Amino acid sequence: MHYVILFGILLVVVVLVGWIVIVAAIRVIGFLLGYVVLMAAVAFAVGLVWGTISPIRILRSSSRVGVRIATPDEVRNGNVLGAAPKRRSAHFDWDHAWPLYVPYQLRLDQRAVLAGARAPLAAMARTQTFLPTPRAWYFALVRHLVWAIVFGIPMVGLVAGMWAATGLWMVITTVFRGVVSTSQRLTTWFLSMREKRETRRNHLGARCTRCYRQSEMPSFRCPNPQCGEIHRDVSPGPLGIRTRVCHCEAVIPLTVAAASRSLTAICPVCDAELPSGTGSRRVVALPVFGSVGSGKTQLLASIADALHTKSADASDPLEVTALTDVSATFLATAVADSAAGRPPLKTQRQDRPEGLAYVLDRSGSALELQMMDAAGESFVDTQGTQSLGYLDISHSLVFVLDPLSIDEVREQYERSPLAGTVPVAQGDGHRA
Repeated sequence: MHYVILFGILLVVVVLVGWIVIVAAIRVIGFLLGYVVLMAAVAFAVGLVWGTISPIRILRSSSRVGVRIATPDEVRNGNVLGAAPKRRSAHFDWDHAWPLYVPYQLRLDQRAVLAGARAPLAAMARTQTFLPTPRAWYFALVRHLVWAIVFGIPMVGLVAGMWAATGLWMVITTVFRGVVSTSQRLTTWFLSMREKRETRRNHLGARCTRCYRQSEMPSFRCPNPQCGEIHRDVSPGPLGIRTRVCHCEAVIPLTVAAASRSLTAICPVCDAELPSGTGSRRVVALPVFGSVGSGKTQLLASIADALHTKSADASDPLEVTALTDVSATFLATAVADSAAGRPPLKTQRQDRPEGLAYVLDRSGSALELQMMDAAGESFVDTQGTQSLGYLDISHSLVFVLDPLSIDEVREQYERSPLAGTVPVAQGDGHRA
């Protein structure tokens, strides 16, 4: 009988101990669950705050994460906009200028922020090294449990909060980048189409009086005298919509019409300095050719003198402005010769004579007149005209013919009393 009583007492003890263990385990589990929830929530909130502040710190260079900058050197080396530009500046490198923040620098900033968000993942993996490494499997299990409770759960909450804030920042900036990039492309397309339409409708362009090449897009020198950088393409694009910032921080107005009002134009072929306003007005070339002594220089001098006379007339709003020193000298000489009643001096032969450029402005409507003169010796044979490149690109040519060089007319002139008083054009430079 006493065995039964002993067994009953033992059973009651076992049940009570088991109950106490179960209750204690439940309390411990409840405490752990509360700890996990609380620590995860706190860590998640801290991660949200940290993830919100992190992009600002990274972009201000206040963190260890480096931000790659889209510098003008990177642009020129083809690391930002691509290997080489297209369209008008296809034969040149990218201009040495700062690119648009959106989308180019913003894309690099987004990569830096993502790199900053990945940094806590590596830190979380390194926290396991703080605990000793046991040899027995059960001690290793305890070690992992301790790490998960003390470090893992807070780190997971922290990383989750950071990635939630970073993800929201990435979504907002990506949408912003897309909207702004689309707007920029539409604006660039509109401005480019408008400039092309104005160029074709008004026959605008640039024509160099030295190398005789013509272009719709002249180059422009940076306004900073200490810089001297030449910007080859001032069209709206990835380096700016309305203005461009040179590597020296000088502001470059975009479109030829805007740049020509304040910058020095440069020939894109020979790099010669072009007259002020080049590219924003119509250019009319007046190339003359003819034999030696046919009167080419006389014709151009008469035109220059007539233009000066009209501009001096108070009733005529025409204004004539010489664009180069050579043009100003020719105009002054033509006016003086006309007043003195003497013919102009014969043009000396040059391989590449410089053109005479003038702006004819009447009531705000400007026209650039380029008169091209060369010595008659240059037209004796085809070899002499090879250096006169303007003959190949001119839409019209003015042939100057001396009537006295015609055989029938010359014979009558030689039999007249005026024989020998008027110079006669030479056919080949050796006979009158």
